[in-house]
Amino acid sequence: MPKLNSETWSRKLAQLKQEQLFECILSYAEEDKFFKKKLELLLVSLDPKKLAKKLKAEINTIKRGKKFLEWREASGLAYQIDQIIAAVNKNLLEQAPELAAEVLELLITSDNVVFERADDSNGDLGGCYRYAVECWGKTWAQVEKIDQKKLAEKVFDVALENDYGVRDNTISKFKQALNKEGVDHLECLIKETLLKVKPPKERKKPKTIENIIFYLDRDDVVELKERGRHSHLKSALQEIADLRGSVDDYIDLLRQESPELHAYQIIEIAKRLTKAWRSKEAIDYLVSCDEPLHYQHEINKLLIEAYELEGLGKEAQKIRWQEFEQHLDAKSFQAYIKHCTAKEVAAAKENAIRLAKEQSLTMSFEFLIEMGEVATVAEWVREGDEVRNVYYSPLRQLSNQLAKHECFLEAVLCRRILVDGVLVKSQSKYYKYAVNDLKQAMKFAEEIKEWGGVASQADYHAKLKEEHKRKSSLWQLIKEAGLRV
Repeated sequence: MPKLNSETWSRKLAQLKQEQLFECILSYAEEDKFFKKKLELLLVSLDPKKLAKKLKAEINTIKRGKKFLEWREASGLAYQIDQIIAAVNKNLLEQAPELAAEVLELLITSDNVVFERADDSNGDLGGCYRYAVECWGKTWAQVEKIDQKKLAEKVFDVALENDYGVRDNTISKFKQALNKEGVDHLECLIKETLLKVKPPKERKKPKTIENIIFYLDRDDVVELKERGRHSHLKSALQEIADLRGSVDDYIDLLRQESPELHAYQIIEIAKRLTKAWRSKEAIDYLVSCDEPLHYQHEINKLLIEAYELEGLGKEAQKIRWQEFEQHLDAKSFQAYIKHCTAKEVAAAKENAIRLAKEQSLTMSFEFLIEMGEVATVAEWVREGDEVRNVYYSPLRQLSNQLAKHECFLEAVLCRRILVDGVLVKSQSKYYKYAVNDLKQAMKFAEEIKEWGGVASQADYHAKLKEEHKRKSSLWQLIKEAGLRV
């Protein structure tokens, strides 16, 4: 729904009589419970204590709820929580930041109850609670007089009870609110607790009884909880290192866990080193990383940034070209030529097209078309071997791209492959897609003057009738689509 023009509507509403406006508002409040709540919050917002009391009452009502919420219903609850956070930020924060912080803390600590009775498959509730944690840190930063030790204890209690993962990085959100005294006290609390928690044992092999594998018994569950708590405490110390801006402390904490660093840990270290203007060290870490391919894009991005900071433009360009070779897309190619001279751009285009032509059609057709090599792609389609390996969705995209460049014959061939792929396998649940592709093929065929050695659309229709005449549901769909085949 388009956003209303505030100035225009304010001017229009000002012309109404007060009674008319009241009647409209009250009528809508009776129809829409969410609007009614907004109205109630607005009415009490002039008194911060009353507003805080009302918001807390609403949160406690949520906590007392017993009904299990399926994922669709969970979205409604997420909307309700969003409105509470909005009311805190808009109407309470400026007037009474400490009260605002109390409301947000109560909301955040309701997560365990809510997630026990709600299916958050779509992630709406998780997003709300993470945002509440972020707002909580910002709100405390607005409070003038803070008992730093008490605040550190609050943060500790909330951050460490993180069974559902929505309180991740709570400590990091208090960079502005906690000073040195608060951070030091928080670190002491974490270390004291860590001494009381048993270090995680080596994972046991699952038990097998009569070929049935049992992964967890009661002791395993206790151990799993201890392992989780130990992990949370270690992560909390890493956040403390970040609050202090100490990259070395952060690295030491990671190495205490394991001398061998994983790729994702190296990436996190490199981010922090680069931010601290220690790009040379970041490069050393990144080039030593020998990990699976799915981390390579992030590593390359950080390497480019670090090389540029070190004034090593040629090395950065090598990485950009590697990115292009990996993805064969216009975006990575543009990133490369952006740092080339005019002479280098011409050579780069030539090399890029040559490289793309050496790859499969599946990987390179988008890039080649964007580079003006439509004839090459059209020839591949006519030859027919490689195009059959292109997945349905990209093949439709290829067909549309070819038609856009007036290669209608090749666009039709792509659609025929899609139709045949469904009909040969007798996949009746996909017949509607086959009919849509047939419809597009017929549309493109109208633009073809010369078929060459390719069967005309009429001949193709005759072939369909001969080979698939028994597929009654297909022909019914064709009839309903109004296609004359």
